[in-house]
Amino acid sequence: LKYIFNFKSIPKLVHRIDKDTSGLLLIAKDQISAKKISNLFKEHKIIKTYLAIVSPCPQNDSGLIDVPILKKGVDGKQKMRVDYEKGKLSLTHYKVLDKVGSRVALVALYPKTGRTHQLRVHLEHINAPIVGDNKYKGLSGICNSSEKTNDHESISKIKWNAEDVNSLQLHAYCIRMPTNEIIEAGLNDEFKKNLNFLGLVLPKY
Repeated sequence: LKYIFNFKSIPKLVHRIDKDTSGLLLIAKDQISAKKISNLFKEHKIIKTYLAIVSPCPQNDSGLIDVPILKKGVDGKQKMRVDYEKGKLSLTHYKVLDKVGSRVALVALYPKTGRTHQLRVHLEHINAPIVGDNKYKGLSGICNSSEKTNDHESISKIKWNAEDVNSLQLHAYCIRMPTNEIIEAGLNDEFKKNLNFLGLVLPKY
């Protein structure tokens, strides 16, 4: 970033995503802008939307996941976990956009807080883990399924590579600013290919 901006100012990342997640990053060109945008995030005036392929489907087509999470474990083996006593407030709204039976769904996620791995932990908590997530797997996953869904081939034929950081089917799709300006990051080819294979459709809205 310093090279791109020729060292004239110090750009600052104001919207973070996990290294395994594809999609949108928001970067301010200077510290003044960064502070303003960070405050908008804190005041929940910026709406973030993520897309995820999950398996199995959530039991409800929409809802609010309100469970506190906390980092636990020893160095090198730490994970975020649900902790009702010491965990930090974590809120995620979700909506199922399309699904194939009860096995797999395309879900829109709207995090109201920004905890580490929040979306992944929350989806695991409702037993709808993100496909390709090798850390928060839930009780079952699409990877091991040999079930045939409608006219589709066995969904186990999708080749998830456990060592490929791009295998997590989570995409930071768009941000809506207080001015109603929408900044969008289109789906990558892998995500599109998997949607097509499963017969899932992203609604135009």
